[in-house]
Amino acid sequence: MVSTPRYLLGAMSGTSTDGVYVVALQCNQSLTHFDYLGVYSLNFPDSLRHTLLLLQNPNHHYEQDPFHLLLTARRDLSLQYVQAVQMLMKQQSLAAQHCIALGVHGQTIRHNPTQGYTFQIIDAALVAEQTQLRVVSDLRSADVAVGGQGAPLVCAFHLAWLRSLPHLAPTPTTVVLNLGGFSNITLIHHHREIVAGGDCGPANLFLDWCARQYFNCEFDQAGKLAQSGHVHSALLQQLMAHPYFLKAWPASTGREDFRIEWLTGKLQEFPDMNPYDLMRTLLEMSVQAIVRSLKNEHQGTLYYCGGGAKNQFMIHRLSQVLGAHWQLFGFEQLGLPEQAVEAAAFAWLAGCYLGNQAGNCQQVTGAKKSVVLGQATADLLLACG
Repeated sequence: MVSTPRYLLGAMSGTSTDGVYVVALQCNQSLTHFDYLGVYSLNFPDSLRHTLLLLQNPNHHYEQDPFHLLLTARRDLSLQYVQAVQMLMKQQSLAAQHCIALGVHGQTIRHNPTQGYTFQIIDAALVAEQTQLRVVSDLRSADVAVGGQGAPLVCAFHLAWLRSLPHLAPTPTTVVLNLGGFSNITLIHHHREIVAGGDCGPANLFLDWCARQYFNCEFDQAGKLAQSGHVHSALLQQLMAHPYFLKAWPASTGREDFRIEWLTGKLQEFPDMNPYDLMRTLLEMSVQAIVRSLKNEHQGTLYYCGGGAKNQFMIHRLSQVLGAHWQLFGFEQLGLPEQAVEAAAFAWLAGCYLGNQAGNCQQVTGAKKSVVLGQATADLLLACG
């Protein structure tokens, strides 16, 4: 008897707020073996991106009903998710009845676990109706409810992916580094257990802002703009004095901690700053934040992923600062493209939900206990259809 293929989909839009990535995985029932099928990315329209960035700014004063703005942005964002999911399913010839779940992250608008909340917008019912898929969403709240940071949630998936590769020889220390708007790491010993993990600090967030502000481009292609500048040591020292860099893990961060206003306030003290030097200094801050998070590890293998994986100069600097005792590889060496990893993690978390399997890492988020993450939408929609 031929078994029916089981597919998991995951959709993610991160703190860079530039678009949505959707990934398809084929998996076994126990979620111990995966085959990567494909990824599809869809950039946000400028108007939607602008609105989402306004909603993420706690200091913004609205000229219209903020709830109307929030809810229409949620609708438009959800339709972007739908379009990306449908395009990936068409690309991979996937039938909805064979996709056991779609894990959707949504767009983070507020993240403040010390106050007991994290808030991502997505209209899961709309996504479920439009795609005819079982949708698992709100994947961070359960961890926060039991005292956790709700982030990073990718760590357990990193370990699951490593364990699914029998040909991969275990190393004493393996680090998975995600370079999104912010960076986070997963620290694993012997491919058996997660020792630590957490958010390091900004990665692409300020670099992308600087590219748009001074160079009229969306990002620094391969890090070439930063490579043309020099580190401004006085500015770097002030940036690295941010209170978050002094926090012990478990800890997570976001735009609430690292606001554009915080950066522009620092820049007022250096009015003649060369834009290339600014870009170089911001990149160095990103690198130093990562290295500081690895201060107790002196050698190992590091796999990098996320949009920042394309910033070749950042990877080069990271390799230089870490030194010869570290080997750096793109996550693609492990069978999953760098920009697909985070969306794949949310596909896996959707599978965990359906299997009643905990998806959080207590040692990473600081949660009081392991919990199943998320909630499902569409069981009733599909049953009544």
